[in-house]
Amino acid sequence: MIPTVYITPYGLVGLASNITAPNVPLVATSLSVASAGNNGGVLVSIVGKGFPLDKSLMQISICNNLATIKAITNLKVDFYLPSCASTGSKPVTISFGSITNTNLNIDYTDGSSSAPTIVSLNPPSANPGVKGTLEINGEKFGNDSSQVQVFLSNATGKIYKLSVLKVNDTYIKTGLPGGEAGNFMVQVNIVSNGDSIAVSNSNAFSYVFSISSVSPSTGSYFGGTLITIQGTNFSPEYQQTLVYIG
Repeated sequence: MIPTVYITPYGLVGLASNITAPNVPLVATSLSVASAGNNGGVLVSIVGKGFPLDKSLMQISICNNLATIKAITNLKVDFYLPSCASTGSKPVTISFGSITNTNLNIDYTDGSSSAPTIVSLNPPSANPGVKGTLEINGEKFGNDSSQVQVFLSNATGKIYKLSVLKVNDTYIKTGLPGGEAGNFMVQVNIVSNGDSIAVSNSNAFSYVFSISSVSPSTGSYFGGTLITIQGTNFSPEYQQTLVYIG
């Protein structure tokens, strides 16, 4: 591992040819959680040393799924346990550059009985550039909003954290901040029970804005033709919508 020294305004400092880069091992000593439900979502800490201070430089993979890293120091990493399709002991794979550590294992148990469940979303898609709300219907959400977190996630982890506006055991209302266009999964995270499971892909959500048709397809070059545009997730506030042709 080569140390990086940056001096303003001169830039990076080079390493003399007679200097050997120090070898800092990646050590994982213990996990704060020994077992958890295979729905995932439980916050786990790894204690060790040699971790990078930039969490984007490190990956944690369990059961072939990437974990979402919440916080990192040189001695500890906090991450959300990813889900797993099976139960039993699974290795925790920690990667930093070319260095990999697989010393630790975590035991997955059947988490279906305690996991929150998502039954439906309203709406299932939204304009990525417009703020709004998202309603989640399901079970086992509890009634304590301080114990509930809601995320929009994809294969790389928890991307957007949504503000929780209202909670009861079968209903959650959250704020949608807008984001980049794409397909996501809604995850309800309960501190003690982990991430939600979904009934028949009921947690699928997309940020999308699209035009499906323009009618009529021709008009006078002097202008003045009334045009109808149909599509998905236009802003309900027409004052905020501008249409340009040309």
